[in-house]
Amino acid sequence: MNDLNNNRNNLGGNDDSRLEKLQKDLYSKDYQKKSLNRNQLDQKDYVLESEWKKEKEQESQKKTKPDLSDLVEEEKKRIGFFSYIMIVAVIFFIGSVSYAAFVFFGGGQTISANDVDINISGPVSVGAGEVLSLDLIIQNNNPVPIEAIDLIIEYPNGTKSADNLIDSLNRTRDRIGDIAPGAITRQTLNAALFGNEGDNKEISISVEYQVTGSNAIFSKKKLFSVILNAAPARIAVTGLREVSSGQEIEIEASIKSNSISELKNLIVTASYPFGFNFTDSNIDPAYSNNIWVIDSISPNEEKIIKIKGTITGQNEEERIFRFNTGLVSEENEREIGVVFNDYLHDVVVKKPFVGLVMNINGSTDPIVTANSGETVRAELVFSNNTNDIIRNLDLRLKLEGFILDESKVSSKDGFYRSADNTLVFNTETNPKLEQINARDELRTTFQFDMKSLINSGIDIKNPEVKITAFLEGDRISDNNVEEKINETSVKVVKVISDVFVGSYTIRDIGPFENTGPVPPVVEQETTYTLTWSVSNNSNNLENGRLTATLPQYVLWNNKVSPTSENYSYDEKTRRITWNIGNLSAGVGNTSDPREISFNVTLLPSISQVGEKPNLLRDILFTARDTFAEADIEIIGRLPNTKLSEGSAVNRHEFVVE
Repeated sequence: MNDLNNNRNNLGGNDDSRLEKLQKDLYSKDYQKKSLNRNQLDQKDYVLESEWKKEKEQESQKKTKPDLSDLVEEEKKRIGFFSYIMIVAVIFFIGSVSYAAFVFFGGGQTISANDVDINISGPVSVGAGEVLSLDLIIQNNNPVPIEAIDLIIEYPNGTKSADNLIDSLNRTRDRIGDIAPGAITRQTLNAALFGNEGDNKEISISVEYQVTGSNAIFSKKKLFSVILNAAPARIAVTGLREVSSGQEIEIEASIKSNSISELKNLIVTASYPFGFNFTDSNIDPAYSNNIWVIDSISPNEEKIIKIKGTITGQNEEERIFRFNTGLVSEENEREIGVVFNDYLHDVVVKKPFVGLVMNINGSTDPIVTANSGETVRAELVFSNNTNDIIRNLDLRLKLEGFILDESKVSSKDGFYRSADNTLVFNTETNPKLEQINARDELRTTFQFDMKSLINSGIDIKNPEVKITAFLEGDRISDNNVEEKINETSVKVVKVISDVFVGSYTIRDIGPFENTGPVPPVVEQETTYTLTWSVSNNSNNLENGRLTATLPQYVLWNNKVSPTSENYSYDEKTRRITWNIGNLSAGVGNTSDPREISFNVTLLPSISQVGEKPNLLRDILFTARDTFAEADIEIIGRLPNTKLSEGSAVNRHEFVVE
């Protein structure tokens, strides 16, 4: 086609002449075929039917499912609309909050707890136990009056009323008058703070109030701190700083009041170290052997407590005594509620040059117990703890105590000097005491009797025998230098109180009317009244209890006199228990004995004919001796059908058919 066009362009004249010429050339015998250059067209396959289908499908999808880009565009428009709404809402919220804050905090008629001032005037330090006076100024800076005002004061632990120094102050709440805008009110607080010297005490002061037309309660709080510059009472402890093992030691505690007013219910407690055994004190402890209660102590008054005891330990061991003073706790009268002082006293135990051990009734403890009327046996052991020779040993044992039977003191190696109740051991009584070589020991014995309290009729409270040993000797060193040695040791033998437990059978006297045949008849009921009687001689007892069991042939009638006594009966075990409690020294001697009676029924069997059946079995009395610090157990006599009010007549105690 291009060649044709080109030929056409090259031909002159019109189209017809050109065609004629071409035709002429084609039919000429001299015609030669000319080669023409042809341009190649690109090959491309078209599937018309499939393309048309695809286009139809796309058009169909456009109609049934929107385009993703269109959806995105539409979602953008939608999100943008809600964003505008949210932005407007946030702006409105911020504006509202800002306006409310402005109205509440900066408006002309707003109420704020910060607009109530509490000013406190008072000393920065005060003596413990002295009256602390605080001046309070409460100012209302609000534009409206405040009313229903409560003044709340929370005091630190140990605060007492300024009026009597006894009543505790913990938390007070008082209603005070209304305060007009810009006005003030004054209040005064008075209290006595107690505690240890240097303690920092905080008092919390709060004001709660309301305003007219509102149920809201506003509150303002402020703290006031004060330092205790002196304790209301001081304690000083003196005593030996070095002692020999087994030596008696005396600790003196001096308590002096620093308060400007009288102190009441002052308590002093002592904590003893291991190895210390309390023997005595000049003021009787209120509880146990280490708690003293001073009911009252005047300003500048001094109380002195002297504590005696023995201490044992290894060489160079340290023992620490701890003393505390304060006010008695309201929850527990044996504890300190508010501590004033905490004092430590240390003692170093030294091993003595000469050891002296007293083994009394098989015990080497500083305090041992014995019964009245008992023979006390003791062994003495001398030991040379040095590497030198000890000569001319002289030992004196001084025995003290009203319970001691002076006529019954003896020793085969010693001499008892009754003029001053001293048992003497020296080279005259025992030549072996002339010299004890290094690391050697020597043994000897002695004994003495206790008087019988019940048989002798003596009235002694807290009987004991105190044995004080004084040991002297000469220590000879390697270079023949002589050195005097002295040792002291104390032992105490405490006598357990004599307790008498009686059990009686009665019929015609007593609180109950008895029935049935006497003498008792087989398979017939006879009632008896049984009476228990308990007497205590010398020491106070606690937790006294008397128990017994009914035999199978004895019935409990549930009749007891007096009913005020604390008793019980267990039907399963058939056990009777009488909880006596505390028994003072002298009960049954200087005062009436403690007694209880109960009624029982005897139903004898034919196997008991000719016998005196026991009406009780397993009678046991138990108690704690508070002086001897020992438990008491006494097995009581079993009552039977023999009447106690007189001797039997015509053998009325024996069961008959």
